[in-house]
Amino acid sequence: MSAQAYPDVCVIFDAYRLDQFTLAHFEAYVAALEELCRVVFVFHGNNISLDALPTPSLLLTDDEIFDKNKCLKGGNRKLIPGNCDLKTLVAIEKLPGYKKYISIEFDAICVGNIKETIKELILASSDFDLAGSYIGTVHDAPDWMWWSSILPPDGVTVNKQDYRKSFLPVGVYSYRFARLYREALSSGWVGHQEVLVPTIALINRCSILDLSVHSRRFTRFPQFQAKWPEQLTAEAVPAFIHPIKDNDQLDKLPLEIRKRIAFSAEKNV
Repeated sequence: MSAQAYPDVCVIFDAYRLDQFTLAHFEAYVAALEELCRVVFVFHGNNISLDALPTPSLLLTDDEIFDKNKCLKGGNRKLIPGNCDLKTLVAIEKLPGYKKYISIEFDAICVGNIKETIKELILASSDFDLAGSYIGTVHDAPDWMWWSSILPPDGVTVNKQDYRKSFLPVGVYSYRFARLYREALSSGWVGHQEVLVPTIALINRCSILDLSVHSRRFTRFPQFQAKWPEQLTAEAVPAFIHPIKDNDQLDKLPLEIRKRIAFSAEKNV
């Protein structure tokens, strides 16, 4: 295999299911990114063998993610809601040697050429420590449900104007930020990942990129937070749509969108 164009970048394909839809989605990434960067199937599950997963894979159990010697974020041993950051963080620690990690949840679907989209995402985020969608302040969304989840460590006072919110089905993390985030969790920070991740980044003066306002249109509302895929239209579709969790939802997308999805049956129609 020829040398990869971005050997310091790792794509984390974040999954918790092994159905045909998820595996076909991952295989599309493997095929598309062979000459660009590494991609790893990161699976959360218990009582399953690594041999049952596609190649290459990283298997993470509850014990590995919620290790008491690392961080429990208040003792909650569930990823949803609010602890998916722990899975990402442990995956980064178990996949050393990269400067940037792109985390993509299995239900965040790339519309268009995967290789070109990921290359554009790598270039757009090259000077940033964190990239996510819908970055906002308390002033922007005062009634947002997760503001109240964030709790600084004892003796630490943070102005609420320094809180930030985010949406992270597609996220980019520098190794530098991952280290700072681990230190923050170890010091006692608690909160839903959608508020804790960008707030810790801001407090540590890390650079943040909002994918939902970038000129490339990586994500946009409502296509990146669409509860009813059949209501999406082919006009102004961003690079990623979400959530599309199975073939039934995929089939409900307009034909013009399905034709642009690498693993769709209509791709070559």
